[in-house]
Amino acid sequence: MADTSSDEAQVLSPLTDEEQRGLRKQFGDAYVKAQETFDSSVRALAAGGVGVTVTLATALEDFPSAGVIAVLLFLLSLASNFVSFATAQRDVRLRIQAVWARDRRAVFGNAWATATLILNTTAGATLIAGGGFLAYFVASTV
Repeated sequence: MADTSSDEAQVLSPLTDEEQRGLRKQFGDAYVKAQETFDSSVRALAAGGVGVTVTLATALEDFPSAGVIAVLLFLLSLASNFVSFATAQRDVRLRIQAVWARDRRAVFGNAWATATLILNTTAGATLIAGGGFLAYFVASTV
């Protein structure tokens, strides 16, 4: 039987400086990769949504309001995604400056990080809503 008290003590003990540096890098790298994947997925899907909607409208020679709303939502998703890139860059610049200034509080977040989160949420939500309107557009014209 394993000694759970020593395992528990190890889990509850503070991280060493080396562990902390390693975990920061690991989590930072994972965050960057997830952000890149999210951004490229949203761009591809939203651009595809615009293309599919406009192509269908052209083929059907009809562009009802559901199709127009779908295109507008996909475009809003793309715009939010592109603006979030700029806010993320500003966030990183300020965090780098905070590291040089040894400003611990600013290293862990700022208004630009919050803006990026809001824009990413908007990009995802409008992408999903655009897909819903595209589905409605297709269903209502067939």
